[in-house]
Amino acid sequence: MPTLNQNPWLRGLTRAVPLSALVMLASGWTNALPHLQPGTPEAKTVEAGSLRLGQSLRGSGALKQRAVTLDLSDDGQYQFLLTRLRAAGKTPQKAPYLHERLSAVRARQQERARTAGATAARADAAPAWCDHDIFFNDEVPDLKQRKIHYETNVLVTCRGGANYVFADLNAYETDVKGSYNKLIDSSSGEEYSDGRYFTQVRLNSTVDVGTVLRMDSTMIASDVFTGEEQVTFYELSASALSVAPGLTLTHPSQRTGGSASPIWMCQLRGGADCDYSIAGQT
Repeated sequence: MPTLNQNPWLRGLTRAVPLSALVMLASGWTNALPHLQPGTPEAKTVEAGSLRLGQSLRGSGALKQRAVTLDLSDDGQYQFLLTRLRAAGKTPQKAPYLHERLSAVRARQQERARTAGATAARADAAPAWCDHDIFFNDEVPDLKQRKIHYETNVLVTCRGGANYVFADLNAYETDVKGSYNKLIDSSSGEEYSDGRYFTQVRLNSTVDVGTVLRMDSTMIASDVFTGEEQVTFYELSASALSVAPGLTLTHPSQRTGGSASPIWMCQLRGGADCDYSIAGQT
């Protein structure tokens, strides 16, 4: 276990933070970070970087309903992460010790890639110490305005907790082919001295019917006592389909006892037999 003098993050923290604040850190606290404004040059940079990384990871088969550990030995992925941090106000000037730790992770992954091959660089955080997910909590259609409202949040849970967690969440409008990536909303936050159930990064996003809502998130988790670090990326999409609510039953339609009798039907939910009975009236 590193001592206070051996750990630059702890040394810097004790220089910059009074004792009363260190007591607060021990109990865990969260901090909301600046939102990225859509339409700004910085938003355009984030849009392009997210589109590029998402296409690359999907093309390699890495994104399969799970968060992907970023390879910081790769210049493109490292710059992507720095861009996301800058958008949340976590610049090297404002968060020097965070950037020092990320530089150390990058150096470690670069050394591993040199000695064991490029595919080994991502093994830095495997098996995953922290789970990183995006959840769609609610979906509310507004058919008159032809829009759909979504409530989403990031969930980060680390086994045994973490000294520090950063997460952001961006919402983009795109099409089914993913040919463009327009930022419509963003949120970011951080948590100190907990990391067991971080859910404070949330969004309420609205997209037009017929488009696709694409969400992505980056996450950084650190434990200064164990030396564990994890940096991951996650993306998720929802199609805003132009289908009005309702049910149309076309076949079969068995009527016994006349048109006023109940119609019995059932649903097949993945099995060989109907397992969910429904009774309706004609």
